[in-house]
Amino acid sequence: MSCLKNKDTSKLIAKKRIYPLGMRWFYTLYVWEDKKSMLAASDDGVLCDAFCCHSPWRESISGAFRTRFVPPFRGELHFSVHNWNMEVVSHECSHASIALSHQIGLSPHNIFSGEGRLSECLSCELLDKLVSEPTDEELFCYILGDMTQKVYRFLWKTQMNLLKIIELEDKELLNG
Repeated sequence: MSCLKNKDTSKLIAKKRIYPLGMRWFYTLYVWEDKKSMLAASDDGVLCDAFCCHSPWRESISGAFRTRFVPPFRGELHFSVHNWNMEVVSHECSHASIALSHQIGLSPHNIFSGEGRLSECLSCELLDKLVSEPTDEELFCYILGDMTQKVYRFLWKTQMNLLKIIELEDKELLNG
């Protein structure tokens, strides 16, 4: 799925940056008023309940050395406010976590060693919880779990705030 750079945000309800594990890399989360306005943010024309698109990254190889430049913005997650559930959230966060892991050189299938690659990227809060250097698989699971929790909570909070506004408007109509 690819996202439009210039979106019609007239029906955008909320927007937030999601930083998995306090890393410097982030996905921008968009919450749309309805499915139609959400799908208009993509140029693919595919019908879906939510979608994720990734930002490009550059890799230069010179001799035996490989250098990656991974800018902080990693992509976008799009949801419509009344069209999500835990399955949809975890599905889209899995796409984002897999892409992010690949981009930063993490191999989730590596269950034996993390080789200390990401210690400088992780928040001190997470490192304090870990007993030893985590494997790539373990780090991937932390990234996925943290991203899923942050997206789910923000969607829930956004939907609850919207319901409170509708409730207040209904009371005003009854009393007005």
